[in-house]
Amino acid sequence: MNVVLSWLCSNSAVTDRLTARWATDVDHQAAARRPTGPARNTSLLARAALRALLAEETGRADWRLIADPRGKPLAVDPADQPGPAVSLSHGGGLVAVALSSAETRLGVDVEAHRKRDVQALAGYAFGPTEQALVRAGGAGAFFRIWSLREAMGKATGDGLALAVDRRDRVAGGDEYGIWSCGEWWLAHLAPQQGYSLAVALLGGGRHRLTLRPVSLKAG
Repeated sequence: MNVVLSWLCSNSAVTDRLTARWATDVDHQAAARRPTGPARNTSLLARAALRALLAEETGRADWRLIADPRGKPLAVDPADQPGPAVSLSHGGGLVAVALSSAETRLGVDVEAHRKRDVQALAGYAFGPTEQALVRAGGAGAFFRIWSLREAMGKATGDGLALAVDRRDRVAGGDEYGIWSCGEWWLAHLAPQQGYSLAVALLGGGRHRLTLRPVSLKAG
């Protein structure tokens, strides 16, 4: 199974062209529900980037983005038939989008390494082994674990309820790379210095991660 991942900076040279080319009225309406500020712009950019990636990978540009009852984004065709599994995230000026085959549950999360009381947050949210890893590794370990747990919560639709359940979920695996953890296939990358980018797919085993720049030419 192939998981396709793209990311870009919200201030990159293609940002305005990407939004103008791919953002729909529905995307503008969704972004408008966010408070005015950078998060509104990056939310719009994330939806535009996801549409561009869908078109690039499927050869069609007529996908609709809807949300399931738990708020998880879904791609459906004009006949409301499900398309690829999709996920999107934005934080700290970086946008990430991912897709895979329709039968999977997929989540992506990007986190800027902000100044936080990571020991206290880990004690509140993480399992005991994960808490020990944060005590040993500091902020880098915290944001690795947090981004992976967020990606898992997005994949299942449980969101923060999973991310802060104080169970050990991602204690294994390398600092960066791809690995399986029980029923999960996980990846953690550093797209830029000071960022963590995680992908979670429910369904362990061997999958392929393809990194692809967002295209302005598809569709």
